[in-house]
Amino acid sequence: MTRQPVNALLSRARAVPTTLLRVYAVLAAVLVAYLVTLVLRGGPTATLFDGPFTTGFELLMAALCFLRAVTRRSQRAVPLLLGGALLMWATGDGVLTAESVKGTPASPSLADLFYLSFYPLAYLVLVVLLRRTRGRLVAAEWLDGAVAGLGAA
Repeated sequence: MTRQPVNALLSRARAVPTTLLRVYAVLAAVLVAYLVTLVLRGGPTATLFDGPFTTGFELLMAALCFLRAVTRRSQRAVPLLLGGALLMWATGDGVLTAESVKGTPASPSLADLFYLSFYPLAYLVLVVLLRRTRGRLVAAEWLDGAVAGLGAA
């Protein structure tokens, strides 16, 4: 690794406001605490707690992505698309939680529509990031990505 990328990374790290770093630290601690409770309980058992908690956490992450897009003048595509993808996933979790309160939800449910809409948005995030780092993408790379995405699906 050369000296220049390390210096650029350090200068970007210094530019992050300490308030935002504190928010991320608190969110990381909350996430770790929740994961510990999941392990101790043997998995999600309380739908009324686990569903709204995870949905709220995911909505907060989407809001942080949207906030990043609003506060930055350039390169807004990645935080907007990632925030949209997270919003779709969180909406799917919220719908599934609401359907689970009434009993076992139907197999293809409305939540699945939101879950499935996460993937194209996340794929677009990868494409934007690749185009930013590599410049122009050739057709073979698009085809490789489509084949890998369909194979994973």
